[in-house]
This record gives sequence, C-alpha cells and structure tokens, in this order.
Amino acid sequence: MRTRLVAQSVALTLALGMATAAAAQMTPWYGGVGVNFNGASGYNGTTGFTVFGGYRLPYRIATRGRFAVELGYDHYGTFDVSGTGGAAYASAHDIEASAVFTWPLVQHLSVFGRAGLADSSATYTVNIYPGPYYRASASSVHLVVGAGVNYQILPQVGVRAEYRHTGMPSVMGSSINSFSIAGTFRF
Repeated sequence: MRTRLVAQSVALTLALGMATAAAAQMTPWYGGVGVNFNGASGYNGTTGFTVFGGYRLPYRIATRGRFAVELGYDHYGTFDVSGTGGAAYASAHDIEASAVFTWPLVQHLSVFGRAGLADSSATYTVNIYPGPYYRASASSVHLVVGAGVNYQILPQVGVRAEYRHTGMPSVMGSSINSFSIAGTFRF
C-alpha cells in the first residue's frame, strides 16, 4: 500500500514538473476554432464557424502590447434573403490574413484589435418553382477589422470573444457583421 502511494506521488510530481517545463517553453504559435453568429443587411442571421492560426511576434510595444500575424478561414453559413421564405439565399466564406494587436488589462485578461485583408467569396441563389433558377458567384478582396477580449484559462488554453466586420463581393450586396466565440490553444 505504501509503495503504491509513493509510486503515485512520484508520478504526480513528474507529471507536474513536465507540465511546468512545457508551459515555460511554449512557442509563439497558436491556433483556435470557434462559432460565429453573422448578420448582413437584407438577410436573416445565420451561424457559421471559424478556424485560425497565428504567430505572436517576439517584440513588445511599451513593454506590454504585442503584435501577431494571423491566418484564418471563416464560413458564414447560408443567409436567407428577408421576406422570400427561403426562395432566395446567399452563402459566404473567406480566407483572411490579419495583423492582431493585443494589450493585457489584468492577469489573464486582454483586449485585441485586428486589421487585415480577406479573400471573400459569395454565392447568391434564387429558386422560383417551377420557373427560373438564378445563381451568381463572385469573389474579391476586402478589408476586415475587428476587436475583442481574450481570457487565458491556462497558459496554453484561452477563450476569446470578437466582433468583426468583413466586406463581401457585390453579388451579396452587403458586408457581414460577425460575433464569434472561440477557444485558443498555444503550442
């Protein structure tokens, strides 16, 4: 019994030591995945997802703030055109590259802002039964801006909430305002 207790204590001590060493040697790389809630003028709201990865630059601004470069993919879902009963809809997604500036407020809590470019794609479809069917697709590069808060639960795990505004191709006729909640993971 005593040998088993000693073995468990040694195993726990080694595990805690390895976790501490891993936390001390975290790389500047991070990634995340989340859900986004989207709205666009003239469309009903929709839900989609976001996946991203980034690199935190080693330089600090005013001894606290820090820049990162982030790449991401956002799928905004399918928007029904308001008042058509689902006969007309649009779907949209983008791939984006952003500069992200983070400023810590208190321990574990920080705010951030982003500015970048998004290669946005949208498809607009109209189905009128039994008659004509219309579909148009387009893609273009647009500005993306956003701001949010990040809370680090553990040194490697955090959660962030963000508001983002992204331009869309003219076929959609509106830009997208998105609110997302995502988990972040440092490697």
